[in-house]
Amino acid sequence: MFDGLASLLVLNLSSNGLESIGQASFSGLDQLLQLDLQVNNLVGLDADIFDSDFNIHQLTIRLEDNPIDCDSSICWLVQAQDDTSTRLTGTCASPPNLIGTSLQSLREEDVCFQNPSGTINVVTWLLDFPLLAPILEPV
Repeated sequence: MFDGLASLLVLNLSSNGLESIGQASFSGLDQLLQLDLQVNNLVGLDADIFDSDFNIHQLTIRLEDNPIDCDSSICWLVQAQDDTSTRLTGTCASPPNLIGTSLQSLREEDVCFQNPSGTINVVTWLLDFPLLAPILEPV
C-alpha cells in the first residue's frame, strides 16, 4: 500500500472513519516513528498490520478518540510499550473496568489475560505457572 515510502517518518490517517486495518498494511515503512490513527472507529490493532521484521522501537501510535477495546487483542501493543520505547496515546472504551484508562498506563496484567467479558480468566493465568499446571489442567 505504501510502496516506495520506506523513509516515511510520520503517517497521519486520522479522521478517516477507519474500522479496521488489514494485514501488512504498513509493510515497508521501516523508518516510521509516528502512526496517527486518531478519530477513527478502531476497537483494536492486530499485530500483523506490520511486517514480521518491523522494528516497533520508538514508534508512537496515536489512538485518541477511538473506541479501543482494552482486552487481550491489544496485549502485543502493551507488551511492546513495556519492552521498548513504543508509546501509545488514547484511552480504553471497554471493558467496563478499564473505561477511561490511558493506554500508556496499561500493564500486561491489565489486558493479556482477559477474556471477552473483561474478567480475568484465572485458570488460563494460573496455567502459565508451571508448578500449578498439573493441578489445574482441564480434563
